[in-house]
Amino acid sequence: MNAKNEKLKECIIFIEPVVLHRMDNNFTDNLHTLVLNHIADENFGAGQLATLLDLSTSQTLRKVKAATGKSVNQYINEVKLAEAAKLIKETDFTSAEISYKVGFSSPSYFNKTFRKHYGITPGGYKTQESIQKNDDVIKDVNEIPTKAPIHKKPTKQRLIITGSIIAFLLATMTFYFYQKPNNETTIGTSETVINDKSIAVLPFKNLSSNKENEFFADGVMEVILNHLTRIKELKVISRTSMEQYRGTTKTIPEIAKELGVSYILEGSVQKDNDEIRIITQLIDAKNDKHISSTDIKKDYKDVFELQSNIAQEISRELNAKLSDEERHQIEKKPTNNLEAYNLYLQGVHFLRNGSTNKSIPYLEQAIEKDTEFAFAYSELAMAYAILVTRGSSNHDSFIKKSKELAQKAVALDSSIGQAHHTLALLLFRYDWNWKAAENQFLIALKSDPKNGFTHLLYSKFLNYTGRIEESKERIKIAQSLNPVYPSNYITSGYYYYYSGDYKKALSENKKGLEMILKPKETNWLNFDIYIAQKQYDKAVTNLKKLRSENEANEIDTAYKQFGIKGVYSWLIKMNSKSKNYNAPYYLAQNYAFIGEHEKALEQIEKSFEMRVSPLTTINRDPYFKNFRLEPRFKNIIKKMGFNDYQVTD
Repeated sequence: MNAKNEKLKECIIFIEPVVLHRMDNNFTDNLHTLVLNHIADENFGAGQLATLLDLSTSQTLRKVKAATGKSVNQYINEVKLAEAAKLIKETDFTSAEISYKVGFSSPSYFNKTFRKHYGITPGGYKTQESIQKNDDVIKDVNEIPTKAPIHKKPTKQRLIITGSIIAFLLATMTFYFYQKPNNETTIGTSETVINDKSIAVLPFKNLSSNKENEFFADGVMEVILNHLTRIKELKVISRTSMEQYRGTTKTIPEIAKELGVSYILEGSVQKDNDEIRIITQLIDAKNDKHISSTDIKKDYKDVFELQSNIAQEISRELNAKLSDEERHQIEKKPTNNLEAYNLYLQGVHFLRNGSTNKSIPYLEQAIEKDTEFAFAYSELAMAYAILVTRGSSNHDSFIKKSKELAQKAVALDSSIGQAHHTLALLLFRYDWNWKAAENQFLIALKSDPKNGFTHLLYSKFLNYTGRIEESKERIKIAQSLNPVYPSNYITSGYYYYYSGDYKKALSENKKGLEMILKPKETNWLNFDIYIAQKQYDKAVTNLKKLRSENEANEIDTAYKQFGIKGVYSWLIKMNSKSKNYNAPYYLAQNYAFIGEHEKALEQIEKSFEMRVSPLTTINRDPYFKNFRLEPRFKNIIKKMGFNDYQVTD
């Protein structure tokens, strides 16, 4: 421990008994329990505490001050920080995950507050053995004596002396708190501490003479990345977040700061005939320093061993220990048929790049070559599920096909998290089998806990079934795993829109829009937010950006002649002609806005019969806030099984 922390120890050891001995045991025990019960609520404060204590706010402020010597906010903050310190010591959660679990909406603010309180960053607290071995140095606020000692009433002179000493010590502590530790790394302008075992894998370059072999380079990169995500001790950024860095001119330190990682893996792949060559470089991103490299040429038949060896070498370089199960998963061959594997990689390449229809023939051929290729079944199941969610007209047959393929993948290899993810999606979006869906979500997350997409989808499930705070925590985890994936922030924007916090909704949506590879100025969320605020000029401006030039002119004419109802009448005309399977739900929204309740209910009932995906949002959708007591609406809610889920903000 450095000199600053030694002095900090002395300050804390001297001051802490003075504060703790003044506590009233029964009241403080109750107080501590109440705060712990609401620890994840970032808005929990004096008002909520007063209600729970059955006191007025002013009484609560006075009583907490008398019992603890601290303000309510200060006391709550210290309980949160003590719980965070406990989680840091006892779990493998990241600093960002812990910050959300203890009610800090911003990981950077959590890190700053933790350092200010304990004089050390969360990362330092985790790794510094001297801190871990001396738990009594930094007292946890829940280590309150069972009975407070009785003290004689202090004299005025003693109070003055004690106050002077405390003031001096607090001033000393403040000085040390605000000194920036040498081991702190910031991300951009924030104070977020980078996890020492965090890594991002840049898209691999294709060095083959055949430029079409880019699919193979992408496949090798994804397999190595997936191997790394199997290692519990590593924080690995999702491939989706890495796609924006393909061909980037940004430096390694710049990329690392944006993603919040300590290490970057670069790679190149060359495949010519039956020979492959993989070149990798592991870089200490903070210092832009080369750590290790590989340059291996092997027969194509050794591709699985080669990918596994590279992943295990990286884990050794980062001092991340592998369990026997992790090593087994990394070394397991997905197929013994190299031709099937080649077709599989091509299918995955198209699927990841948004060409879902192109991906399907390759994945089907891969299965034909190896009928027990579990990963091929899983990817094909996801391909059909994607087509369904986009509103494909082959809705029912694709749902059935996707479910059968996912079940086949699970039967062949139950450890494939994505197959469980697909089953969860289908059970949630189309079967409305909430319990079975959640069970599949939990299995998927156990199999693949670092899959940001599963955290995102599970967050939606939680939000639509009324578990609002849990959904917000889950979306933050998705953001930490996939920090530059637009949907994470747009989805978060929808949550704020549902609850009426339009300023925050616009802010979150803006973050998402700025992350889209081909930047867009707007989306439907912006339109809906401005409609909800009755800022119709802005709403129409955003709607026009979503349409062609001719359609934009039609919207303008409708708005000038008939106002915002004219715009919705135009939308009704367009959605009535649409071949998108989800169109009935959008029509229900349109009719609801202009007051055509009967037609809106008809379209809701049609959406129910067709089992369209957006219907799962019906409990949260502001367009239907005036329908809650309508018998036909309530009947739909009951038939969907939503009655067991109370949806409130």
